[in-house]
Amino acid sequence: MISRVSDYIKNITGLYFPPEKYNDLERAINNAKDDFGFEDKDEFINWLLKNEINDKQIKKLALHLTVGETYFFRDIRSMEIIRDKIIPNVIDDLRNGRKTFKIWCAGCSTGEEPYSIAIWLNEFIANFKNLDIKILASDINLKSLEKAKSAVYSEWSFRGTPVWVKNKYFKKNDKNFILDNQIKKLVDFSYINLAENNYPSIINNIHSIDIILCRNVLMYFDSEVYRNVVAKFYKSLNNQGWFFVSSVEVSREKNLEELFIPIHFRGLTVYKKRMGSDYLYNQEHFINSISDEKLLFIQPEDILEDNKEDILNNYEKALEFYKLKDYQSAQNTLLEILKNDKNNTSIIKLLANINADQGDYEKAFEYCFLGLEIDKIEPEFHYIMSNIYSEKKDIENSISQLKKVLYLAENHLLANYNLASIFTNKKDYKNALKLLFVCKDILDTYNDNENIPFSDQANVKQMKSIINSQIERLKNNE
Repeated sequence: MISRVSDYIKNITGLYFPPEKYNDLERAINNAKDDFGFEDKDEFINWLLKNEINDKQIKKLALHLTVGETYFFRDIRSMEIIRDKIIPNVIDDLRNGRKTFKIWCAGCSTGEEPYSIAIWLNEFIANFKNLDIKILASDINLKSLEKAKSAVYSEWSFRGTPVWVKNKYFKKNDKNFILDNQIKKLVDFSYINLAENNYPSIINNIHSIDIILCRNVLMYFDSEVYRNVVAKFYKSLNNQGWFFVSSVEVSREKNLEELFIPIHFRGLTVYKKRMGSDYLYNQEHFINSISDEKLLFIQPEDILEDNKEDILNNYEKALEFYKLKDYQSAQNTLLEILKNDKNNTSIIKLLANINADQGDYEKAFEYCFLGLEIDKIEPEFHYIMSNIYSEKKDIENSISQLKKVLYLAENHLLANYNLASIFTNKKDYKNALKLLFVCKDILDTYNDNENIPFSDQANVKQMKSIINSQIERLKNNE
C-alpha cells in the first residue's frame, strides 16, 4: 500500500519517495493524519487513495513531506560568485536604472538562504538598497514560509555562520534572534509547487530571472519531474541567466547540461543558460515543454541578405492587419518573419502590442522582456509595459516603466503625456504642467497632419488641441 501512496504523492506534489525512503513517507503520513481528522494511519491512507484532494489539502499534506535543513551563510561560496563574478557584469546598468536584477531561491525552506543573500549584497555592494535588485523566495511548505516571513530564528540557524552576521543584522529577544526589518523587506516570499505549471509567469513574478538557486531540492523528484522542473527553470531565466544547483543533483539526468553550460569557479560549478548555437533542443521532453513561438527566437540560422526586402514587405502587411484589428493575421505574419530574423525588435514590439491589445498581458510581457534582452536601450518595450501596468491599475509600476522610457528617450511624446496624466490624477498639477509643456514642444517639431503611432490614429493637430485645453485647465487648478 505504501508504494501506491508514494505514486499518489508524486502525482499531486511532484515529491518522490523511492523504496529506500518508504519509512520516511510512513512517518510523514502518520504525522499528517491528525490534521485531516483521522486517528488511524491506514484509514487515512485509504481515504487519500480514494479521494481527490483540493489545493488547500495538498498544501496541508506538504507540511509533513518536506524537512528543511538550512542555516545562515550555509553556501558562502555561491554568494562570493554572485558578488564577484555576476553582479559586476550588470552593475552599470543597475546604477543607471536600465535593469531589474532578479534572484530566485526556489525551495527556500525557512528563509535562511534568501536572507543570507540580502545581507551579503547589502554588506558588499555600495548603495545596494537603491538598486533594482529583487530577491524572490518560494517553497511548498506553508509552515516553513510562515517562519521565513516572521524572520525570527533560534541559535541553531547560525551554526557555522560568521559572528558578524548575527551581531550586525539580528536583535536578540530571549532565546531567539530577530532579523533587521530593512533586510526582511528585501525578500518576497511565495508558495510555489515546482512540479506545477505555474511558472514562468508575470503573475508570481517568476520570469526573466537572472539567478536561480535550487540546492538540495531536485533530489526529491523522480526523473520525469526533475526534467520538467529543469526545463521550466530554463524558461524562467533570461538569456544571460545562471543556475546554482548542488553537485549531487547534477549527475542524475542528462538534460541539465543540454540546457546549461557548466562554468567552473575555483571548486564550484555553476550553470549558465545555453543560447544560440550552444543550445541543444533535440530532446523531445524539452521541445514539448516550450511553445513553438519560443523556439523561433533561438533558431541558429542568420538572416539572408536577399530576404530583407521580403521581411520588410511582410512587416508592412502585418502592420496593416494590426491597424485593421485583424490580430490573428498580423501575428501569423510576424511569427513567420521571426523564423528567419530572430532578433528583429520591430517584429517583437508589434507582437507585444498585439497581445497587449487582446488582453494577453502575460504573453505581451514575455515579448517585451525578450526584446529588452536583444536591445537593452529600446524604450518602446518599457512603454508597452507601462500601458499594461496601467490597465492592471498598478500605477507605481506604470510610473517606474515610464521613467525608464524617458531616461532612454526624453522626447518620447506618449510617455511624457501618460506621466502627465498620472500626475494630474494624483493632483500633482505642477509636475503635470511641466510634462504637458514638454509634449507641446515635441509636437511643434512635427507636421500637423502626421499621425501619432499607437495612439488610436490621433494626429498631431488633434493632440495639440487636447494638450492645450489640459494646460489651461491645470493652470486654473494651480
